[in-house]
Amino acid sequence: MGALWRAITGCCGLCEAIVFEDKQEVQFNNKALNIQVRSKAQLLLTESIKRVSMAQSTNTDFDKLLQFPTESMTVEYKGWLDLSDNSHKAILAKAAIALANEGGGVIVLGTREDNAQGGKLGSYPRPTSISRYSVDDINAAIARFAEPKFHCEVSFVEHPKTQVEHTIVIVPGGITVPVMSCRGSDGEIQARRCYVRKPGPKSEEPYTAEEWRRVIE
Repeated sequence: MGALWRAITGCCGLCEAIVFEDKQEVQFNNKALNIQVRSKAQLLLTESIKRVSMAQSTNTDFDKLLQFPTESMTVEYKGWLDLSDNSHKAILAKAAIALANEGGGVIVLGTREDNAQGGKLGSYPRPTSISRYSVDDINAAIARFAEPKFHCEVSFVEHPKTQVEHTIVIVPGGITVPVMSCRGSDGEIQARRCYVRKPGPKSEEPYTAEEWRRVIE
């Protein structure tokens, strides 16, 4: 009887030890899970702060593009384009192709030379005959002429002084092959041509070895 009692007591002790170890393991796993959750939450918070900071920085940059319009190798200014017109689609596509081959850039829509200001680029309202662009409108116009296809982001930014809303097309960089035109449009773009940005600035075909090297590399 004593041996049986000792065996039962021993089993109970073992069960208590197992239960204790299980509780410890559960507590440890819960702590690890809590740490993991907190880490993920902190990471998400950090990423959110970064995104807000980048957005604020981007908006500031866009404001400068509108207030102090100056074309460069990575910035192109255009007037309002009627994207139901193939020739206007071609104008947008040619600029986007050249910027893509330059490594990316932006196209600001809704500006024109102001003779009263000595020919400086000025802000002017979108004509009532032209609807507000959508991301699909912009990308469909470019995709009609560009090969390979690429996706542009679009932002709508209000001019700080004129309060005119402008459309800014953000052309991506990092495309690993030269972007070419897959079709032509009278007087605007030719089929099977590569376009790059050149000093002026302007969008034209590359001719020199250095111009081609920039496209290939």
